[in-house]
Amino acid sequence: MAIIHGILKGERDARVLAALADAQVKASKEVIAKSLEGNWRQELLFVLAQEVELYGVYQDRSPNVTASCRPSCGPWREGGPGIQSLGSSSEGEEGARNAPKFDLRTNCIGSRA
Repeated sequence: MAIIHGILKGERDARVLAALADAQVKASKEVIAKSLEGNWRQELLFVLAQEVELYGVYQDRSPNVTASCRPSCGPWREGGPGIQSLGSSSEGEEGARNAPKFDLRTNCIGSRA
């Protein structure tokens, strides 16, 4: 996000922008800088600004959405009809690779306690 905000503030130097990359990014600063070279068309910068603004709106709304969804977790908590076990998948390795990295039921139920 720091790179995106830098672009929106008018920074165009790819090396300066690459220096803003999060420390967790595995790519080198040189690779990042190379990927940030190009033209800066006004219409695309406008779209980028709009998308960042909407991202902020959704981030602000996220706690409200989470709070309003918690009551619908009730069937999971009570073991309601149609609730299946979280046992092993019949899809084998392929399905496991695409499985979420968290347990929605636990996160949802745990947050209601």
